[in-house]
Amino acid sequence: MLFAIFLIFCVGEIMKYLIYAAIGSAMYSLCIVLLKSLISDLSLEVLILNPLFLFVNITFGGIGFLLNQISIKKEKASHVWLVSNSAGAVVVILSSFLILKESMSVSEMIGFFLMIFASLLLIKKVK
Repeated sequence: MLFAIFLIFCVGEIMKYLIYAAIGSAMYSLCIVLLKSLISDLSLEVLILNPLFLFVNITFGGIGFLLNQISIKKEKASHVWLVSNSAGAVVVILSSFLILKESMSVSEMIGFFLMIFASLLLIKKVK
């Protein structure tokens, strides 16, 4: 996270908004993984009143959404979408493996590597 903040100050204007999109998507994806672990442990009535549920939704989901909206305002939506999906996929894969102890199927792995490859092509094109 600190590395991403450092990059924002060192890169050009276009890459800055793509990094905003990546950070926003990473926060939103982490929100989804944390909510899955909460939802699987609690009933719906207890979940709605749980302060951790509200904190995770407002903090991670809200800030992630806000950063994505800022990046879409300044950059092409197709570029933001690609970088957001790639960053979100990385966060979901790592956090679901580490937190939820889930694994990926072969088709998910292929899609993940194709998105990473497309993101790298986009970054090369933007530079």
